[in-house]
Amino acid sequence: MKNLFIILFCCVLSVSCKNETNQNVDTDPSKQTDSLAIKKEDINKINYIDIGLDAKTNKIMPAWQAYQTLADAVQSLKQADYSFFNSD
Repeated sequence: MKNLFIILFCCVLSVSCKNETNQNVDTDPSKQTDSLAIKKEDINKINYIDIGLDAKTNKIMPAWQAYQTLADAVQSLKQADYSFFNSD
């Protein structure tokens, strides 16, 4: 019985051992793609409604700096540019 156990153990070890000793695994982080990165194509797939302002406000909006900053941020987000969130 003991001999049978030893033979079975050796068979299991020989089957479970890898035949290849040198595997070329590409671990270079610069070549790997980030699956969580949001691309312009991903943003284009989002179904959203772009709401504009009333025609009466078109005269005063170009002078309002806070609105222009926000409008520029929205346009850059549509292009998948997140630099607005990294700036001051």
